[in-house]
Amino acid sequence: MPSIFNNHLDSRIYNAIKGHTAAKPQNLAGIIAYVDSQEKLVITREELSTGITRLIEDGLVAESEKHLFVETVKKGAAGSFSGISADEYETAFREYLKSFDERVQQDDPGVDFTCQKLIIRWKLDGDAYGTDEDEDAAEAFADAVEPAIAKSGLGEISGFEYGPGIIDILIFGKETEDDIEEIYSLVVDTFKSYGCPSGSCIIKCYDNPRRDVACDRIA
Repeated sequence: MPSIFNNHLDSRIYNAIKGHTAAKPQNLAGIIAYVDSQEKLVITREELSTGITRLIEDGLVAESEKHLFVETVKKGAAGSFSGISADEYETAFREYLKSFDERVQQDDPGVDFTCQKLIIRWKLDGDAYGTDEDEDAAEAFADAVEPAIAKSGLGEISGFEYGPGIIDILIFGKETEDDIEEIYSLVVDTFKSYGCPSGSCIIKCYDNPRRDVACDRIA
């Protein structure tokens, strides 16, 4: 997997396309959705267009048909990109919004997870921002605990925050503090046995930030 990208969003675009083939290519709406799920932001047309262009020019991905993208089998062979007009971006964005609304309705339209419950702080070496390998490792841990959280109906993993020396995995739930310990119990055993990096910890989040508690720090 490439370890150097022009910027952070380029790596997200690459990960959205990674693994897609001509039989099952990725489209613009899918890329917008993936970036939003990881960054909690909507990528702009300029960011999307320039990012895809760079990845194609670097030979990391290819446009198999107009606005359908695949990971290249042999890296390094530069291709060309058809570009994204304002109307084409708007169409892709509306497609993403439609699919997002459908998923929300299928999950549970009556549950609103707006209150932060836990932060799982994935510690990195030093104070540098994480590499793609670091992000993959944190995301793999999130995938390991997500089923138990989802099954409980108490919350969800809402995304990641990236800072110097850390990746924070954010867990949100309902507007109450009464279930923080229950949600904590769903992840703590996996956290302790998973092999998280030294210095990683779980932070219990309360309405008053002064009450936040960091615990289970990995030695």
